[in-house]
Amino acid sequence: MADLYTPYNGAVDMPLNGDLVWRKSNIASAYDIYFGTTNPPVLLEANRTINSIAYTALSYNTTYYWRVDTKNGCYTTTGNVWSFTTGDNLTFSVTNVTTCGTDFGDGTTTSPTGLSLQPANIVTSGLPVSGLIAGGIGLRQVNVKLGSSACEQLLGTYVLKLRNPQGVTITLASPLTGNNASTAWVDVKFRDEVSLERIKDYPDAGEQLYYPFSIGYYAIETDGQFTNFNTGADPNGTWSLHVIENVATGTEISLERVDLIFGFPLEVEDVSSSNLNNACSDAVCIDGVFKVRGTNNGYTQNDPNYPGHSVDGCSWNQANNNSAWFYFNASAPNPKIVISGSLNTGLPGLSDMQAVVVVAPSTCVAPTDVVNGGCPDDESVNNLASSGLWRRYFYSRKCLFKRNFF
Repeated sequence: MADLYTPYNGAVDMPLNGDLVWRKSNIASAYDIYFGTTNPPVLLEANRTINSIAYTALSYNTTYYWRVDTKNGCYTTTGNVWSFTTGDNLTFSVTNVTTCGTDFGDGTTTSPTGLSLQPANIVTSGLPVSGLIAGGIGLRQVNVKLGSSACEQLLGTYVLKLRNPQGVTITLASPLTGNNASTAWVDVKFRDEVSLERIKDYPDAGEQLYYPFSIGYYAIETDGQFTNFNTGADPNGTWSLHVIENVATGTEISLERVDLIFGFPLEVEDVSSSNLNNACSDAVCIDGVFKVRGTNNGYTQNDPNYPGHSVDGCSWNQANNNSAWFYFNASAPNPKIVISGSLNTGLPGLSDMQAVVVVAPSTCVAPTDVVNGGCPDDESVNNLASSGLWRRYFYSRKCLFKRNFF
């Protein structure tokens, strides 16, 4: 019987193109591979002599089943059926575009003007030739890694633009950061979502403490610009990411990686127009499917379930005010909660928004236990566990998540 290897049984978010791989059997002379969307799967190829086979052009968000039977001159051994599910997105990437010190130019000498001397070219394929559309397949996210811990620069004058094969161009960031007094590097994920904030919207001090901004998601320069690519033109071809900067050659940051992620729109549960979840008893469920868009603006102070400044050895927000409550049931030992777009509009000089994950009694009394990893984390610089501009707090099963602001 074949020992299946990858994709592993139950895998999710798998690409639409890949390989089925199983371990080579010393007693098999050939393999029969079964594959498809039904269980049991149908025969894909008989008498294959190597221990892998490619699959291509699968459907989005679909479960596939596969089985490998081993054969020799005497008998056939039926294998186990494994399954995996494709994701609802396509990712295209390019890496190691420029080295540290390469000149991007200031956009004045390119044709047309306003572009980079060193664009990152990303080739896309398999997207709908009829074009990207709202409510269907569209641009979902752009990831950009500029620099590294060994290559930091002042980023307050850097501009990022994205251009499609037809020449439609949008601005992702202009400038990238608000802080041009201290060096940094970024590994940032851009989404076109109204509830997110741009890096430069945060105080300079906060930016310097929490780069490279690799936790959470950030807004593009102007909301709604991803839909500019929904022109009905074929999106397959060469896209380009342009970095523009006007400093002297030899002092510019490296362009390490660009990812373009296409797929169906993210599913969002918007609770920002209601303040019901300012009480523990009306906490909003985080189900892992919908992205929750919320706020604590206008929420009442003196939360009766406020656990206090010090809870289970965890010191955090001293103010009992403006608490928004969420709950989740963890499906794995170490789940992760990402908070993006947290900006203190009342006191914009503050960069910290604090959250704590607590064990929730069924009676919703003030909790006394903080789960492992659930304390607010104020690491001073390059926080790899959480991004201080939007923190990440996690862990435990059946717990309530409390987000409390200054």
